[in-house]
Amino acid sequence: MDVAGVDWQPTASESADAADIARLIARAAQGLRAKAADQLAQHALSDVRLAVLQVLDRSEPQGCTQVHLARTLGLSQSNVSGLVERMRNDGLLERLSCATDRRKHTLRLAVRGRQLLDETAGPHERRMARMLAGLSPEAREVLPRVLRQLLAVLDGPEHPAPGTAATCGERLPAAVFSLTHLDVPRETLDC
Repeated sequence: MDVAGVDWQPTASESADAADIARLIARAAQGLRAKAADQLAQHALSDVRLAVLQVLDRSEPQGCTQVHLARTLGLSQSNVSGLVERMRNDGLLERLSCATDRRKHTLRLAVRGRQLLDETAGPHERRMARMLAGLSPEAREVLPRVLRQLLAVLDGPEHPAPGTAATCGERLPAAVFSLTHLDVPRETLDC
């Protein structure tokens, strides 16, 4: 495979390590979503709907476009279109015509969306903080940088050269952190 002008092939060990990392990330994401789902369901919210409300909150007072919302959430335009329509029908957001270009629309929080966000965001963030409190201080410091670097790789070219992806110009330390920092028995991480 030609990667950034170099014929690079992962070794069997690198491939196995990459598959293990991907599986652990997916498992962690599923776990976080499952833990959040029961609390959010009490308010007829999903993690995606909460994320929409949070993006709209950060875009106040001018609002944002569906294109911006899709990019921010990493969702397709068609998924966001249906999601926006359902949330608009539920009274959580408003879609306003742009004053300068009637073909464009701006999304903003509706009163009900603001109320729901105010009721749920704080408890949700505290619950996430309690769940992640079991990580070592080093892991809590490095993990966001690692995940941002992973997102940059996923959003970048299909085959970046090994070790070239960095976020905001920063390079990560060689030994980022190991699973031993998590104090989780290895067998609990296996599917």
